[in-house]
Amino acid sequence: MSVYAQHLASLYEPELLESLEGKTLLITGASGLIGRFFVDSLLASDVDFRLVLPARHQMSFEDSRVQSFVADICEPLTLPSATRLDAIFHLASPAFPAAYHNAPLEPVMCNIDATRHLLELASAHHARFIFSSSCEIYGESAKILAETDMGYLDCMQPRNCYNESKRLAETLTQVYAQYRGVDTVVLRLPRTFGATFGAQNNSACASFLRDCAMDRDIWLKSDGQQMYSFLYVGDCARALAFALSLPANQAYNVAACAMKLYDFAAELAKLNPKITLKHERAELIGYGKTQHVVFDTSKIQGHGFGTKFSVLQGLSISLAILRERRENGERL
Repeated sequence: MSVYAQHLASLYEPELLESLEGKTLLITGASGLIGRFFVDSLLASDVDFRLVLPARHQMSFEDSRVQSFVADICEPLTLPSATRLDAIFHLASPAFPAAYHNAPLEPVMCNIDATRHLLELASAHHARFIFSSSCEIYGESAKILAETDMGYLDCMQPRNCYNESKRLAETLTQVYAQYRGVDTVVLRLPRTFGATFGAQNNSACASFLRDCAMDRDIWLKSDGQQMYSFLYVGDCARALAFALSLPANQAYNVAACAMKLYDFAAELAKLNPKITLKHERAELIGYGKTQHVVFDTSKIQGHGFGTKFSVLQGLSISLAILRERRENGERL
């Protein structure tokens, strides 16, 4: 059994898997960092559920519990008449600097148009709608951020196409909750990392992991003093499953811990004796300029959710998975 398969098999607590029994779940973003891990982790169980996966490109699964098809989620989805959805997980959105710089309309449409159409679908099916939001909605703030806080964000900056559209998408969930009776849950995620990033993902976390797995030095292109909350993708998947039982029409911060970006990179570099952490001042095109985004996670903890993996544990697992993929000739 592969490292990845072993990890997935031990991820969920029994009660989290029991909450999925007999349900039909529509999941967008199944080829992305979070969506791919979430789908793979669910399929690693023997629970009886159904997954409906609309995707931009054809995806193949050898599991009879999966119905995958090509679709543009920015347009209304047409499902077979017999399909009844219990929950919709909207996890799709370009979420890396190259996307914000090269195709800024894509995150806007995915976070607004797709969210609206999926909320309509949730209303028609009386399905719970779970939206993966982002730490980026908070903007810049020196505070430790609870869900009711909000920092500064300049809406006149094109780079904030992602931040502002995520904010509006959150508001859309509450409009549909109030006027259509849709049960919604918003999970605000910090800088989330893991081994399931795509080849185009040039975020700092993905770039650091890719270079470390390829035995290349890690280059920090700033002073690394930014203070961020982080989350391993395995705990993100657990939080998504947990969201099926959270009180509706609220937002929840999810994170493991906060640390400086330099310390995150340094912890990863220590896991590979062949490489070193280096500095190179460079123009950071498409990257956010926030220096401090730290979550208060007491709200979701009060409902019984806690993370299982420290940042170091998450990095170690991710590196082991990526090394195995590299040995198998896969592109990282």
